Amino acid sequence: RILLPLQQLFGPIAVGTGDSSVVAVAPFDVGSADSSLAFLATGMVDLLSLRFAGEGDGGLRAVAPRLVLGTWEHASSDRWPVPMTNRYMRLGQTLGAGRVLRGSVVGNAAHLVLTADMLATPGGKTLTRATIAGVADSLGVLVDRLAGMLLLRADAAASDAEPEEVETALATTTLAVVRDYTEGQGADRTARDYDAVRHFDRALAGDSTFALAA
Repeated sequence: RILLPLQQLFGPIAVGTGDSSVVAVAPFDVGSADSSLAFLATGMVDLLSLRFAGEGDGGLRAVAPRLVLGTWEHASSDRWPVPMTNRYMRLGQTLGAGRVLRGSVVGNAAHLVLTADMLATPGGKTLTRATIAGVADSLGVLVDRLAGMLLLRADAAASDAEPEEVETALATTTLAVVRDYTEGQGADRTARDYDAVRHFDRALAGDSTFALAA
């Protein structure tokens, strides 16, 4: 097959800071001898990208998995020899994403441990890290919890929320509520008061005990 330069496939490679509201979910490392888990290398790209569906007013939104995986494939080819330490940054810069999610899966068909780091591009600073473990048959729930942790902890790092408040909220609420809260925080930080109130109200409607949105 003919391999075209990345610039032709995905546009020019960005050299500055990407959009901080956009995340590129990179393929996960699967550290397991159980071959039935191999699908999670790219499967986690699809599963987590679905969870990052910000509305553009402060929420985090994911680059389309097709673009991420196509870019990653070229990053792994001999025609684009980039060291692994730089590959995540190049992925984010190429796609205009201000954040890149790097993760791993360990375990077996009965029990999984999912870990993810949210990295800033282009510098590679770790913005937040989350780990969740549980029964493999509850993969959807585990992915929801992982995404919720990443959203809320990243938001807490940019606000004055206390770590104890964040962890309490994570233990008792849903991803949908967390998403509304973080989008409300984003709107509030950019003085979009109406949008902020709308998202906070939706978060409280979904969970009346969610104190961070009160």
